[in-house]
Amino acid sequence: MGEKIQALLHRRKPWDFFDLYFLLRQRLGLEAIVPMKSRLLNEVAGLDAKALNRDLKLFLPVSRHKTIANLPRALSEELRRL
Repeated sequence: MGEKIQALLHRRKPWDFFDLYFLLRQRLGLEAIVPMKSRLLNEVAGLDAKALNRDLKLFLPVSRHKTIANLPRALSEELRRL
């Protein structure tokens, strides 16, 4: 999990943010996420929703497209719940 968070912070690729959202929803790896919460919230605040939408739609099924459109807000909410 620590490696996944570091990849997100360094690469800032759309799928890294989606993976983080998925892990938070499953309540996986929280012990690694909680200490990085404020830094991750800052990264999420800087996300370009249009770029996320464009890039993730190529990799995810149609059933996940609604999640993609709301990813920055949904990810922020999940992080704040910690």
